[in-house]
Amino acid sequence: VGRRIRGALKKHWRLHGFFPGNSLFFTEAFLESPLVSSLAWRKLGLTMTLGVITSASSANAPMFVMGMNHGKYDSSLKIVNNASCITNSLAFLVKVIYDNFGIVEGCMITVLAITAFQKNVDGTSEKLWRHDCGEAQNIILASIGCGKGLPELTGKLTGMAFCVPSPNVSVLDLLCSVQKASKYDDIKKALKQALEEPLKDTLGYTED
Repeated sequence: VGRRIRGALKKHWRLHGFFPGNSLFFTEAFLESPLVSSLAWRKLGLTMTLGVITSASSANAPMFVMGMNHGKYDSSLKIVNNASCITNSLAFLVKVIYDNFGIVEGCMITVLAITAFQKNVDGTSEKLWRHDCGEAQNIILASIGCGKGLPELTGKLTGMAFCVPSPNVSVLDLLCSVQKASKYDDIKKALKQALEEPLKDTLGYTED
């Protein structure tokens, strides 16, 4: 058991995860200009289409989650929402459970690593008092939007998020009541099957 645990620690418990290759190199690299405004776009053969992709909750922009509903994207849209990190991690897990067993209601708790909006040390904020807290000294509550990746579950999911003093890696725990009687092994089996199709490129599974 000890050897297995040490093997799992060596493979998975690293700041940026496990790199499957044995080398990384660039054959050519250059910097044309540090300023985008000074680039000779035509000369470089570059084109730019005006548009905005947001990565946080938005009241008006349509939301798209890669691997979930990206097929509904319309190129005429000028502003789209790529969903929050929580939605991107929660949506696939919820979808598998919902499609196979149905969901009456659910609650999720996510523990987030340090995020860009946090302060290095305690300070002041114009929005929320909890944003005054330094990232390395506090556990900070954060607002979240649950179920936005699956409109049919609107009002059925709730949850909370905590920003903790960790430089990387986040955790999400989902507790839900299902409509169809099932065992834990049934849910694990459904998740494994989803790895083949249609979520083979977006969902992972491990028992390490």
